[in-house]
Amino acid sequence: MVAFKVGTVLLLLLLCTCMCTSTADLRTYDVLVYSANSAGVGAAVAASSNGKYRVAVMEPLKMIGGMGAAGGVALMNQGCGLAGVTGLAKNWSLLCGQYYYGTPRMVTFPSMNVSAYAFWQLLNSSGSVDTSVGCRAVNVTKDGSCLTKVDFLCDDDNQLVTIQAKYMIDASYDGDLMTMAGGIDYTSGRESREVFNESLAGVSLLPWNLENFAAANLSINPYFPNGTLLKYIDEDPLQPVGTGDDKVMAFQYFPCLSPTDGNKVPFYPPPGYNPDDFTLLLRQIQGLVANGKYPDGPPLGYFGGIQCYDNIVEQVTGNRDCLFCCGTGPVDADQPNLNHGWANANYTRKQEIEQQHRYYLQGSLYFMANDPRVPNGTRQSAQGYGYCKDEYKDFGNWPPQLYVRISNRLQGMSTLTQNNIVNPRVKPDGVSMGCWEFDQHTESRHVIVDPKDPTNKTKILTNEGFFRASLGTESLHCEDPRADCTSGGNWYDVPFGVMVPKRGQASNLLIPVVISASSVAYASTRIENMFMDLGTAAGVAVVQLMEKASQTSSNDSGCGLAVQDTNITAVQDVLVNVYGQRVHGPPTPQPSPSHEHGYTVVGAGSDVWNGNYSFTRMYTDERPIFEKDEDSTRKLYSWNHTWRLAIEGHEIFYVSPQTPDDNPPLNGWKVANGTAPAPSLIMRNGTQ
Repeated sequence: MVAFKVGTVLLLLLLCTCMCTSTADLRTYDVLVYSANSAGVGAAVAASSNGKYRVAVMEPLKMIGGMGAAGGVALMNQGCGLAGVTGLAKNWSLLCGQYYYGTPRMVTFPSMNVSAYAFWQLLNSSGSVDTSVGCRAVNVTKDGSCLTKVDFLCDDDNQLVTIQAKYMIDASYDGDLMTMAGGIDYTSGRESREVFNESLAGVSLLPWNLENFAAANLSINPYFPNGTLLKYIDEDPLQPVGTGDDKVMAFQYFPCLSPTDGNKVPFYPPPGYNPDDFTLLLRQIQGLVANGKYPDGPPLGYFGGIQCYDNIVEQVTGNRDCLFCCGTGPVDADQPNLNHGWANANYTRKQEIEQQHRYYLQGSLYFMANDPRVPNGTRQSAQGYGYCKDEYKDFGNWPPQLYVRISNRLQGMSTLTQNNIVNPRVKPDGVSMGCWEFDQHTESRHVIVDPKDPTNKTKILTNEGFFRASLGTESLHCEDPRADCTSGGNWYDVPFGVMVPKRGQASNLLIPVVISASSVAYASTRIENMFMDLGTAAGVAVVQLMEKASQTSSNDSGCGLAVQDTNITAVQDVLVNVYGQRVHGPPTPQPSPSHEHGYTVVGAGSDVWNGNYSFTRMYTDERPIFEKDEDSTRKLYSWNHTWRLAIEGHEIFYVSPQTPDDNPPLNGWKVANGTAPAPSLIMRNGTQ
């Protein structure tokens, strides 16, 4: 409570300073959109209604696109493949393709510079959208249930700008307008299992392979020789399974890494770098050498997944640029614990948390590439990459957007939970189609007593909170061949009501990102192209209300017709017929080639990968999956524009660039986490 009062005083002093030193800039618009991420861009384009209405877009960063550009992922996460990319998200992908191919063609994983370019093209298409970057919301004025104006600090906090608008769309990743307005129900953290009767809710210790110390056969001493706890371990005791708390899944920066000579910026130590801070990482590396999993040290890809942009990017630029994402090891590019308290933190504290995340990942990459205690195999693997020189040039080649996977969440007119997200899948008020598994990253890391020690004296580490499960079969991890996480089976309709505050709480505000969902359900809904769909639906809704208000004298909410009275059927009609957006599943099936042939893998250094692979089904990007005849966990498939020999969702052993057609290449394979040499493939008939 004291911290809240101090923060409030500091904010008032800051606002006073700005107003006393410069004239407040008051601007009036029909619609205010906060954040120029994918949802915000969709909302602004739709709300402008081809130039009929004036829209202000205020983006807190100095680069637009949110995670779709400033954060590194573009719109490449589609659990239903390209069939799930519709509406303005598809328009964005065609603009990216136009840039590279000179003709409209869907590209969902361009460079982040091109992604931002495509978002700007959409924002500028109507001529009535004014976009300002580097402007963060600091105060919301509310009259009853009506949000009347929002104060922003712009130009490195040197300019106060006030926006008045009839309707507001809060597309921010934290729900800033929602929380500042007051009187709107919202929540953060994790519900206990009892709240919604969700089997995945609360503290979770599922015995699955990813990010799991026990599964990696690692028993790491969590203490320095002097008895103090290693850095990046939660000091609090592990709570009982199913307990609710205020924690959220790990955040992460997604830097662009390149192996291309001439385009690599060598990993550098962050300010204040101390190699002792990375002792936990070192002990993991040493443990993987000792247990024989990686005798020469794990590759960089064990710490973080290396997912390269669409092949056309390299063809045009000559540079192989890759997203550095989520690792599979228990100590990886995700760092739990650092984001504790984020959802309700003030601006200063959030900047500190962002800096801690930069320090962790920049320091880890530098440590693996340079520390003499790191085995040669790991050091050479890390030294093979550097930050992409051609990305984020205005930000030191580092993405400005932290991946805030989950934060505050609205408690609105409708709420998605683990149980109702696919039961039923088709919802009458659906305005978007979601398509992603329950994908929650580690929430915290704790010291526990080694269950194998009968004396109860040995202390080891455990990660808590991770799950990646198919919707409707939550007891199965996505790497289980019985789970359906890859063929578009995780689709569901997203109802309009999840972005609508309760009646009487906010009559002119829609919230398309921090939607009304349980923590478990949000682990599925947190996908950028779905956010863009919801933003578009929000923009269409406010246009409907403004047009209806112009035809009637009704004004029962005091600031225009209430968003709670939106005609959802009419919104659906516009989304489908004007924007080409899918509002109901299932995704349109893509024509499947016969794939009567299979492949024989030969020459792999890891002999378990050699053998016959037969076609089983289509993957999410409409490419085939082949499974080893003797072991269905070993798969040959394409994902994120790379063919893989991998245990799906767990570990990649060999990779090859994607070919223009549906078939894997016969040659040109490279070692990822497998043993050299890399294999080659022989095509065989399905009858063999």
